[in-house]
Amino acid sequence: LKAGQQGWDWFALHLDDGHKLMAFRLREDQGAFVSGSWVNANGEVETLNGNDISLSPLNWQSSPQGRVPVEWRLRMPTQDVDIQVAAPPGDYWNAGLYPYWESPVTVTGSHDGVGYMELTGYRN
Repeated sequence: LKAGQQGWDWFALHLDDGHKLMAFRLREDQGAFVSGSWVNANGEVETLNGNDISLSPLNWQSSPQGRVPVEWRLRMPTQDVDIQVAAPPGDYWNAGLYPYWESPVTVTGSHDGVGYMELTGYRN
């Protein structure tokens, strides 16, 4: 991470209706930078910015390595997406030189699906 950045929250989701979503936010001293890509069922890609998508942590889990948000609300009003993204129970810390949390996720809400989540900057 560069100076002024606390970490990132990154999601790669496969929705049951054939759409795919990659979304991330960089947590910075001045707020957050949010971006992503929406891939429709035909494979057409739309670039997303902070006006298109919102990410909000809903539930947190404490662990010896740090407290991490394990459930999120992700909204994309232009695509009628309002979903909850949740990691299964467990400890998914990768304890390498730069520790981070990585886990599978399930998607529920306006769309169902599965995916993957990577979180950095939440260590004690």
